[in-house]
Amino acid sequence: METLRRWSLRFAFVCGAVLVILASGTTIQAQTFRGTILGTVTDSTGAAVVGAHVTVHNVDTGVDRSTDTTTDGGYLMPELPVGNYNVIIEMKGFQKTATNGILVSVAAERRVDAILKPGEVSQQITVSGETLPVVETASDTLGGAFENHEIEELPINGRD
Repeated sequence: METLRRWSLRFAFVCGAVLVILASGTTIQAQTFRGTILGTVTDSTGAAVVGAHVTVHNVDTGVDRSTDTTTDGGYLMPELPVGNYNVIIEMKGFQKTATNGILVSVAAERRVDAILKPGEVSQQITVSGETLPVVETASDTLGGAFENHEIEELPINGRD
């Protein structure tokens, strides 16, 4: 009887360990101190522009990152350090477009969509980042950062 009890206990322990291992295999999003810029590039008719060259320029550090749009006209620049950015989109046969003043914050996704107009390569359209929507439409996750003075100014109930 004692042997059966020990084997049952070992079996339960092994099953529990297997469940823990399987559960940890699921996707877990870690906290990050970086942000993302993403968007869609279309032409004036609303069709996706495939292969447009997207350059993200960090104004604070001067570092550039580049990518090309995918088959649906989308692009994604993940893991950008917090800071102020300019996004420049170029495609042969279209006017170059630039969006300036995009503020990337901690764990935030900023959407910068662009509509390319046919034209000469020397023409350029510049959009100010202040006109970007303040509402986060790319993610349903809530989050933010606290400043030290905000924590210190929290009311304390019944304590000195």
